[in-house]
Amino acid sequence: MSRWLPGAALLLAVGACVFAPDFSRYPACDDQGGCPSGFTCLAPEGLCLPDCGALGPCPLEEPPAPDSDGPGADAGADAGTDAGAEPPPDGGQDGGEEVPPLLLGAERPPDGVTEEGFSFTFQVQGGTPPYHFTTADVLPAGLTLDGARGILSGTPSGDGDFSFTLEVRDEAAPEPRRVSQALSVRIHPVLRVAGPLILADVPSGRAYTERIPALGGRPPYTFELSAGNALPTGLALYEDGSVRGTSNASGAASSFEVRVTDSARPPRSATRNLQITPSTCAPATLCIRTRSLPDARQGEAYSYALQANTNTLAPSWKLEKGPLPPGLQLSPEGVLSGAPTQAGSFQFTVCITEWLGTVFGTRSLSLTLKVH
Repeated sequence: MSRWLPGAALLLAVGACVFAPDFSRYPACDDQGGCPSGFTCLAPEGLCLPDCGALGPCPLEEPPAPDSDGPGADAGADAGTDAGAEPPPDGGQDGGEEVPPLLLGAERPPDGVTEEGFSFTFQVQGGTPPYHFTTADVLPAGLTLDGARGILSGTPSGDGDFSFTLEVRDEAAPEPRRVSQALSVRIHPVLRVAGPLILADVPSGRAYTERIPALGGRPPYTFELSAGNALPTGLALYEDGSVRGTSNASGAASSFEVRVTDSARPPRSATRNLQITPSTCAPATLCIRTRSLPDARQGEAYSYALQANTNTLAPSWKLEKGPLPPGLQLSPEGVLSGAPTQAGSFQFTVCITEWLGTVFGTRSLSLTLKVH
């Protein structure tokens, strides 16, 4: 009958155990087997273990898991880490990372143009999103501010320089952060070819000059004929908007398209179809060659010279039926000038008078001036 010895049973039980302590929390020994003060290198594993006095390295028992609810919850973890590792950085009062300051981006709104779509998004850095955008000032007519997305957009209806203060607020707790910035936006009037819609008639075989102005945009302007367009033989359109030359053309009116480009960055362009007609005025006959007027713009200087065939050097122009647009006047030399103070469409009649010996002659013309 076999008998088991208690000691043998104990040895068999121990031999069946697998002892695999977790060394991942301990630092490695250096090349010379050295460790930081308070630690001793465990050669077989190449790791630095905490000292246990004269006994050398502490036994390799797996330390008990900390009791998260007990008074000694930190004792096990601190015994293996606090002695040789740097303490974690202070994350602030709430334990999180420090929030960067709230800043408004450096980019500013670009120039806009009346009657054209406008959109600009303000950029924000730092703080705690989402952001809220507000302004207590009056924005350009036609533009609105999206308070949630920080987008200034719309179609401006008035031009000028507009200043406003933008305030941005974040969602930081317990107190939201705020930043404000004084800003401005410039709205230019839309670029137009002012006309005249029908240029002054061209006298046959005589020097001719007419001027095509532009309105709005950013001067100076550059004029050219659109591709595939031409003026009567002998005439040319120059970059300054003048039509000059000598033509012997006759017959019906001819149409052409003019393109004007301003100096904005990027440049803007506008086109308009115009007409020009050879004069049918007989030689030595008083007649008015002006057919229409170029458009004007409220508050801006305006000047246009009326043209006529005359037999004297001093014909006299006057307003026959009116009134003229407020802010404009007509000189005896036939120059309509000033700065209109009111927008609208104005109709009036002018006349030219000349004396040739005892012969008196006069001609009248009804005109319409559009003031933008």
